[in-house]
Amino acid sequence: DVLNNGWATSYTDVYGQTVDGTTPDNVALFSAAHKVSANSKPFSNIIVEGAVVNPALTRSALVAAKVMASRATDSNGVLSPIQIDTLLVSPEDEDQARIIVESKQRSGTGNNDINPQETVGGIKVMVWNRLKAGQWFIYDSSMVGETFAAGFAQKPQLSKPTEYPQNLNWIYTMDYYYYIQLGYAGYIYGSKGTNVA
Repeated sequence: DVLNNGWATSYTDVYGQTVDGTTPDNVALFSAAHKVSANSKPFSNIIVEGAVVNPALTRSALVAAKVMASRATDSNGVLSPIQIDTLLVSPEDEDQARIIVESKQRSGTGNNDINPQETVGGIKVMVWNRLKAGQWFIYDSSMVGETFAAGFAQKPQLSKPTEYPQNLNWIYTMDYYYYIQLGYAGYIYGSKGTNVA
């Protein structure tokens, strides 16, 4: 749900609960108004290809998204590229994604130039069944954990075991609370795949 609703500041999850979809800079996960710090220049993690916002998944859109990530800057405006290595798609878009990333030659063209997406070997295709068809995301798998954080709000506690003499099993009860929050959004870029904002 977090990715499917990443353009909203709040949404209703599958359990009917309202979820806050804002990042620490108080904008939606996918926004053109992210800031690294209060005084920094805004950045966008919404994929743009030329003048097209939220482009459909194509080879040129993927290249444009990788270029966006490679032009990322830190809070001081110093170039700090994001190393994109994963393309996340819905099952409906898996075939197109694999053709773009894994073909030996460039797809959709008569020329037989090598496909840099395949030969560089830097992008793997991941499929997530819960994604809406058309939406696609790229991210740095070593850093995306900074974007999606989960932790314990209460330390796990293990209760004294109960023994059941009938089968000699021991039952342990565990009690804990956890939280899920959004962090720095610069490690993931997303497109609704609609070719419109």
